[in-house]
Amino acid sequence: MSVYNGERYLRQSVDSVLHQTFEDFEFIIVNDGSIDKSAEILAGFEDSRIVLLKNPKNIGLPSSLNRALEVSRGEIIARHDADDTSEPNRFAEQVSYLERHPEIGVLGSYMAVIDEAGKLQYTYELPQSSGMIMWNFFFGRSIAHPTVMYRKRVIEETGPYDPTFKYTEDLELWTRLVGTTGFANLNRSLYLYKDRVDSISHTKQEEQLASIMVIRRRLARKILGRDVPLPVFEWLHQSQLPAPQLSTGQIREVLSLILELRQAMQEKGLILADESQEIHENMVERVMACADNSRRANEAAPGASLSKRMPRPLQLVAKAVSNPRRAAYVLQHQAKSLISGLGGGEAKKGADSFVIAVSPTSNEEHIKGITVIVLSYERMAALADLLRSLLRQDFGGIAFELIVCNNSARVNLRASRFAKVGNLLSKFPDVKIFNSSFNWRCRVRYGLATLAAYDTVMFIDDDITLIDRNFIRYMFDTFITLRPVDIISCWNTLWVEWTDDYLRQVSLSLETPQIAEITPTDTIGPGISMFSKRILLSPRLMEMSRDFPRADDMAFPLIASMEWGSWSYFVPSYSMLKMHDQGVVDSLNTRESHYEELYSQYRRLLEQGYQPVLARNDYSSQDLSSAARRAVGKLPIATFSWK
Repeated sequence: MSVYNGERYLRQSVDSVLHQTFEDFEFIIVNDGSIDKSAEILAGFEDSRIVLLKNPKNIGLPSSLNRALEVSRGEIIARHDADDTSEPNRFAEQVSYLERHPEIGVLGSYMAVIDEAGKLQYTYELPQSSGMIMWNFFFGRSIAHPTVMYRKRVIEETGPYDPTFKYTEDLELWTRLVGTTGFANLNRSLYLYKDRVDSISHTKQEEQLASIMVIRRRLARKILGRDVPLPVFEWLHQSQLPAPQLSTGQIREVLSLILELRQAMQEKGLILADESQEIHENMVERVMACADNSRRANEAAPGASLSKRMPRPLQLVAKAVSNPRRAAYVLQHQAKSLISGLGGGEAKKGADSFVIAVSPTSNEEHIKGITVIVLSYERMAALADLLRSLLRQDFGGIAFELIVCNNSARVNLRASRFAKVGNLLSKFPDVKIFNSSFNWRCRVRYGLATLAAYDTVMFIDDDITLIDRNFIRYMFDTFITLRPVDIISCWNTLWVEWTDDYLRQVSLSLETPQIAEITPTDTIGPGISMFSKRILLSPRLMEMSRDFPRADDMAFPLIASMEWGSWSYFVPSYSMLKMHDQGVVDSLNTRESHYEELYSQYRRLLEQGYQPVLARNDYSSQDLSSAARRAVGKLPIATFSWK
């Protein structure tokens, strides 16, 4: 038990533990920096089973529980909150169950939810079987933390609570245990949970939900062996609410995830044979809810027939909604084709497909490290500032490789303690230097990116200095929430209007404070961008310099979009970066015919089928689309003639 200013209900809570019918236990109580009468109340108990620990200051529940775990001597750990009470037979029933079921490592129970006056509000019922509990980790509450008993050995094998998950430490721990032990809940109330208006679940609801999305994404990665973009879990959460506002594309991705998770859990043995039917029925209910929303949304679309608006797999599910038995049949007998058509099979061309031909990058590939590629051209003072800021970066333990491409025949770069820039280069543990004479043709850095040691590549121009020491980690943490083919940058443009005569656009840059949220855009400035090197495995991307040698940079995301279905995103970075005053020295936009070639290339790509962000509706979430529209409303619009 951890206590923080719990004087109001503390005595009653402690008494409920001390008066258990099962008496063979030690009772570790951590006073987590309380400034009320909690310490005085605890000192008044005279029971040899109590082990009292005191934190000099409040460190939070996860860290306090870890401190208690370190000194605990029992084989089984029981949790208890300082404002709740347990039924007298709780410990006895849970210990008996664990003795009879050695495969279960974490055991909870139903709980009675009472108000602050002690009046029963309702009984909180939870899934009972291990498979259903693990399945429900993706949809709702599976285990009530204060009701649990767990075997200490399973925690010792996987590690204790993670303090970085301040309000969801229990769910993070349970999902980490998936695949190592079984779960169960007793189907009776053994615990009285006090529903207080100042509880974490009420006051920190938004923070909790955001953290839950991250945990669910981690668990899916563990089960599927691949990354799923974070927004898909937000859509999954919305899809289970009474009135979800999701597009057909979003619902399609949710359906794909639900079906794929069910199959992967079965294949990994997380669902036992006697649990399969229960979970299948639950999956049918959840898929039906998604499909029904999609059916209603499409039927409401003026002039659009269901067959024309919806991909074939979605039609099968939507048509089955009115007949649960038919829905169960479709899902049971056509699951493989549904998953293939919705996102789990091989890539294919066609309007219904949203699976790319590149294998999704696993999180393990990302975690291996980041390759930073710097393109430099005779701007030594600027390059020195950039290198110094790179040396100050906190990568959070992620490996880091630096590749520097010197793009001038008049300068020879090398790691050496006898020159200012060379001395800085020598301080990097993993640095590769390429001296070339490509004369500022950006194509060279795309070639170098294919040689990167790590899958995650970051381009940084030599005239940019990183002010924030956590900037690259910030970029990386944002990047891994997206799809493997997506690109992020701090220097983007968003196309507003395009005709046969002109293009109108807004610019979002590192100097733009008005846009403070991640925003889908069209073009990016590759000189401050991050992406997976796998998307360069396209001849079209590597050959883009051939026709437009003076503008071989900004078309990169447009071609990636047409080749792989990539999305480009603006990542807000106001006050995190600055431009060096040497940035004006022979920069690309000062080169003759640069803009003429750039906009000729844009026009050609539009003719070849590129769809600007504001013309695409299916894949983007509504929140991101509104972010793009807000950017258009807040920022000045520039017009460029195609001629």
